[in-house]
Amino acid sequence: MTITTDALDREYRTVHDDVTLLADYGLVFVVEDGRGRSIKATVPPLRTDPPRRRTHRERVG
Repeated sequence: MTITTDALDREYRTVHDDVTLLADYGLVFVVEDGRGRSIKATVPPLRTDPPRRRTHRERVG
């Protein structure tokens, strides 16, 4: 989880609480591996960038 906290630039406790909540809802699960814990998603990644708006020319053809 430390890699996740570093990537998000957030406190460990905050990320831990968020991951615990997501795990409670069944959206992620935490796996113990030899180096620590890994977070695995149970759903495909979500698209977070807004769709590109079509230009006027594209809309009217």
